[in-house]
Amino acid sequence: QSGFAASMIFSGALRGAGDTVVVMGINLFSTIVLRLAGAMFVVFYLKLGLAAVWVVLAGELFLRGIMAWVRFEQGGWKHLEV
Repeated sequence: QSGFAASMIFSGALRGAGDTVVVMGINLFSTIVLRLAGAMFVVFYLKLGLAAVWVVLAGELFLRGIMAWVRFEQGGWKHLEV
């Protein structure tokens, strides 16, 4: 759950700083490409079960947290005007 916590904290901080478009892009990419496509790949192509889907979903939350943290560390949000 550390990735999910990081995602919530850094995404909230970025939204508060006015960087909402990037946060929306991270969430859309993460949800559609990583979560949905990853789960479909594991189920329909690899023919794996529920445990594999859980790994994909947990990995997606972890990667979403990393993407939000990387954006926060880049500091582009510091130059936005709200």
